[in-house]
Amino acid sequence: MPYELTINRVMALCAAANLARPNEPIANGMLIAKFRKQMSIMAGEKLENMYATVVAAAKDNSDRIENAPAAALSDNEEKEIEVFVMPKDSPNAPKNLSHPPSEHIVGLFPSRMFTLDTGGLKWLLRVRPSVTACALERPDGLSKLWWSFEGIAADPQRDRRPSESEAVAFLAATSAMAEVSLLSLRDTYRYGLEGVTGGSKAALDLLPQRIKINLADNNGSPFAALIDAMNLRGASFSEAKDASKFDKEVVGGAEEVSQFVHHVTDRRAPDESIALNTDLPRMKAVIYKFQDEKASSDEKEIVLAGLARSAGMRAGYEARGEFRRIEYEPRNLRTMSAARPLSARLAMKHALVLDSELSSKVAKAVPA
Repeated sequence: MPYELTINRVMALCAAANLARPNEPIANGMLIAKFRKQMSIMAGEKLENMYATVVAAAKDNSDRIENAPAAALSDNEEKEIEVFVMPKDSPNAPKNLSHPPSEHIVGLFPSRMFTLDTGGLKWLLRVRPSVTACALERPDGLSKLWWSFEGIAADPQRDRRPSESEAVAFLAATSAMAEVSLLSLRDTYRYGLEGVTGGSKAALDLLPQRIKINLADNNGSPFAALIDAMNLRGASFSEAKDASKFDKEVVGGAEEVSQFVHHVTDRRAPDESIALNTDLPRMKAVIYKFQDEKASSDEKEIVLAGLARSAGMRAGYEARGEFRRIEYEPRNLRTMSAARPLSARLAMKHALVLDSELSSKVAKAVPA
């Protein structure tokens, strides 16, 4: 079976009101110190409560979830808070934004490992929340709250790989967990904000907009052939589906993408909305982007779904699968995954675009 690591990232934005903040931007060093303090306040018991919410959401969805065995934790669970600055002039940042971003400060919480049984395959599930310091950075700052869910097969048979339907079931299960868990993360974020702003009672509205990124590593030869056709021969996705232009393996790879996207999003994606992604070197993906805007409200849902693959040791994408089968260990799958870094890149890019679109509108509606 060609599927390996599958990842689901879900983001919401928050607008803070009634928050004591200086009119001038906080010096970067002091801002980082304040944000580290906020992260520390949010950790501990509050972090455990957030993970309890994840577990409860899984059980409400009739999925069997439990703490991962100790043998699975080594080198797979991040135990420390991480804080880093994403420069506003980062080469990964989108250009020509209507509301240029500041130097976003991002905080990652310790991750947690579970086993998750969605009724077919048992998964080794790695969960990690992350947040930004936007509420401290500027009066109209929209904080980004993320939940990331990574899954790999936990089956003791080394050759057991997730099928397409099992990868889709994993994404559906973790999407159900994410919405409930975002509310818990919002409440914990507010608790931390109050701790670093003199105890002022902060109103923190979870905005209706969402970004959802569903990617899976696929190491089958049909998908490899599709990548080569689109990357090396310049074929569009529509052309790659044409049996008169490409062989059955390329056409089969295109069909795999179409089916995966349809089953994940419950939409029949137009061919023109599915494209090759080449944002990161030696990694390629074929991704469908859907943006749902409801005319009667400000709700917007940006959905990206698709398959990813890392380049092989030789030309093209054919060799990688055999190498991975030899080295099938959780930490190796994470290291070699294309879906993980590409989904992170897409998450940042689309969060900045959405932030740019919404910041001015929210600044007028929400008092600083």
